[in-house]
Amino acid sequence: MVPPATAAAPNVPVSVLGDKYAKETLALRDSIITYATMDAGDFKVRVPLIKVLKAEGLEWVSKYARGGSARKESARRMYIAVDALIGHLASNGFAPMPAPKIKTMLKTIDEAKAFLAEGK
Repeated sequence: MVPPATAAAPNVPVSVLGDKYAKETLALRDSIITYATMDAGDFKVRVPLIKVLKAEGLEWVSKYARGGSARKESARRMYIAVDALIGHLASNGFAPMPAPKIKTMLKTIDEAKAFLAEGK
């Protein structure tokens, strides 16, 4: 049987999920909350934040959920939210995310935070 860490991406190193993972995950969560709660018409703040979110989101995924595979439940939940956000931005540019999608994304990152607090 292949260990879970190598089953999804053979010959690809998997980042160690420790304090750095927790800090980066919570920082990205805060950025996502800022995006979700900000005024959609404030382009002076919104446009730079979207650029940062795209870069941070892709970097986070490459470290902790490469290929959509994550070892911890918190990383799985966070990946779902980041993937939804980056997908929306890729398809819709600077258009606001619909309220139901924002609600689901915020619920998902709250679940990620709860799992992170449990060490999962």
